[in-house]
Amino acid sequence: MPENDGRPPEDESNDGDTHLDGDAENTQSDREEATQDENCYVIEPLPGLPHDDYGREFDAPPPSAPMEVARRIDRLFRTDSGRTLLSWRGGWKRWHATHWSELDVAQLRSHIYRSLSGATYEHAMANGVETRSWNPDRRKVANVMEAMGALAHFPFDIDPPSWISESEVKTDAAQMISCANGLLDLPRRTLIGHTPSLFNLVSVPLCYDPEAPEPTVWLEFLDSLWSGDPESIMLLQESFGYLLSGRTDMHKLLALIGPMRAGKGTIARTLTTLIGKGNVAGPTLSSLGTNFGLSPLLGKPVAIISDARLGSGPSHAVVERLLSITGEDMLTVDRKYREPWTGRLPTRFVMLSNELPRFTDSSGAIATRMLILQLTKSFLNREDRTIESRLLPEMPGILNWALEGLDRLVANGRFTVPGSSEDATTMMMDLASPVSAFVRERCELGRDKVVEKDLLYVAWKLWADSNGHHAGAKVTFGRSLHAAVPGLGRADIPIDGKRVHGYRGIGLLAGSDYRENNSNQTAQPAHGAESAAHNGFNDENHSARAATASFGGNEAQAAAPDKFGQNRRSGATAQAARDETQCRSYNGHQGPLTKVPPTQGQEGQDYAGRARSVDFAALRRRDTATATADSGKPAAPVRINGRPIDRSAHYKASRKRDRRSHRR
Repeated sequence: MPENDGRPPEDESNDGDTHLDGDAENTQSDREEATQDENCYVIEPLPGLPHDDYGREFDAPPPSAPMEVARRIDRLFRTDSGRTLLSWRGGWKRWHATHWSELDVAQLRSHIYRSLSGATYEHAMANGVETRSWNPDRRKVANVMEAMGALAHFPFDIDPPSWISESEVKTDAAQMISCANGLLDLPRRTLIGHTPSLFNLVSVPLCYDPEAPEPTVWLEFLDSLWSGDPESIMLLQESFGYLLSGRTDMHKLLALIGPMRAGKGTIARTLTTLIGKGNVAGPTLSSLGTNFGLSPLLGKPVAIISDARLGSGPSHAVVERLLSITGEDMLTVDRKYREPWTGRLPTRFVMLSNELPRFTDSSGAIATRMLILQLTKSFLNREDRTIESRLLPEMPGILNWALEGLDRLVANGRFTVPGSSEDATTMMMDLASPVSAFVRERCELGRDKVVEKDLLYVAWKLWADSNGHHAGAKVTFGRSLHAAVPGLGRADIPIDGKRVHGYRGIGLLAGSDYRENNSNQTAQPAHGAESAAHNGFNDENHSARAATASFGGNEAQAAAPDKFGQNRRSGATAQAARDETQCRSYNGHQGPLTKVPPTQGQEGQDYAGRARSVDFAALRRRDTATATADSGKPAAPVRINGRPIDRSAHYKASRKRDRRSHRR
């Protein structure tokens, strides 16, 4: 087998007749992608796999020496600049003049079969030497491929882009962008020739032209989307540069949120043309949480989720994958019919959606990873059908525009965040973690702040109920609170000679009483109710009147008969009374509860309405006085119409009745 430098002999045509099936088509496709205007010099890709006139007879080492056979074949995958075939992370990579790409195992196996189909070797006999046909079979070819893998092995822990061997270029490999006409040195803005010494998996299918005209159509299009908001355009420009550079160290993903026909698709298609169709994956948001959902991302620097929607299933798995990929964490990716792949995915995400996706993340970390661009204008029924065809000639100018954004990002060290993005990020955090919203609105943080666990949980329940969230169990709230407020500590708070469990580092805002009216609007403090609380609630009627006033109603309205002729207090007033009962039970109260005489015809008597701001110390003082007045008798159970009740069951039943009454 004669040596070859990896290029076809001069007397052979490069029409692909002797190449592997489909390889000539791939080469032609590479040329078409790299072809630009006449002023753009394009380096022609290498031809298909090196061949040695498949089927031609030649002398080869015997099958018993697979390493020697592998060395003969491996020499065909070398050039003056270095080797063009690598075995890396369980697969094969081959250099295509501008970048390294995946080489299918079946394609390499076919190449070995066809190369050795006409080979012969000398076999020693007792009476001399016999020439035998090499006759490749599965076992022989497998041995040769294993030996080739040892020769072409590339370290598993090296991530692209990186230099395979020493090069005259001293620029860091991460600062090189492979364009159609050469390697662009980002710091110097100079072009150098392509070389297999640079292990890069991505190449931009555009020529770099520093003199390309300004992309006027593109800039006018962006101005029509964000007129009067230059910061949003700057964020998009920096994001394009970030995606173009291959960097992942900023740990960010881009989200374009806006109505239909707002320009999201045009931006995504322009980005795809800039990066290259072969370098962009198109997963769905829900597919990221499946077993094989990450396999399409292998080798793809950009993933565009064109319609970011989550189904009814849990979003925890999707959030976990997004955080791991954007955070540059090691992942094990399941692949169908292949060994799992382990490594860092270099994929950066771009989401398109009509609304903010609702993730479940108690820590709110996913919201901080997102760069949100809000689009507010819709061009429905007045779309520009020619915009994309008019943008194609401007792609070299758009490339320069993106590089300017990258320069600004490098200089500032962070992305430009417009005011609209900050508001959207806050809303996104509230959607992902309602506990974070509760802490921001109703609490204050500080090392000197302490609060009882039960008191904070009751405040959370009232806030969650008024904002349409499910409060959940106390332990669930505690877990979410620790995720939302890192560094939260434990405190033992002395109350009435006892130590009550609490949180250190957080407290309720002064003056927050969490009272609400029937329309779920936050009401002003009801001083009458607070006065009654601090006086030990000695006057039940005064307490009920103060609570009724705090909800913006009056006793006549609260006690108005319903359509069944029953006198029931308003849902908000009854809810306040039940919250008092809940507060006392959560706080370890053991004394008797105040009972309200049943109203005639009322089924399931509600407790007297009370303000939702509960003074636990006042409750304890009152209960102590009541227990003393009872001369040491055991506290009587709560009764309704003379029957003892289960407070938790009664609480649930009352809530259900209130909801029915509200619907009517």
